[in-house]
Amino acid sequence: GTNLAITNINADQLKLEMRIFYDPLILDATGTLISEGTTKPVENAIENYIQNLPFDGTYNLTKLIDAVQVAIGVIDPELISSQARSGTSVFTPTGQSYVADAGYLEIDPSFPLDDVNVIEYVAVTI
Repeated sequence: GTNLAITNINADQLKLEMRIFYDPLILDATGTLISEGTTKPVENAIENYIQNLPFDGTYNLTKLIDAVQVAIGVIDPELISSQARSGTSVFTPTGQSYVADAGYLEIDPSFPLDDVNVIEYVAVTI
């Protein structure tokens, strides 16, 4: 028979840095929908993209930007940095695509999406 080695490790950690140019009539300076007060469309779009990657799927920068671009209130997303790490290794740039060692990704809790150093919101008057 074939020998198998099955491992179970924690998700690879993703660290993003983005600048979001937004419509100030739709979002506030924290990226929250003005009309609703609690929903953050950009954060939701990023989380949904990551969570819907298939196991051992490829994280792709263009697809991430596509997901953010269609979030309500977003005029122009700018990806400044995308880095990942497996386990306790150092963060390294993901490049255009990245396959997680663990088979899946999550946002590193040390760099949450609601941190102003992770996503900067810039109002644009249309």
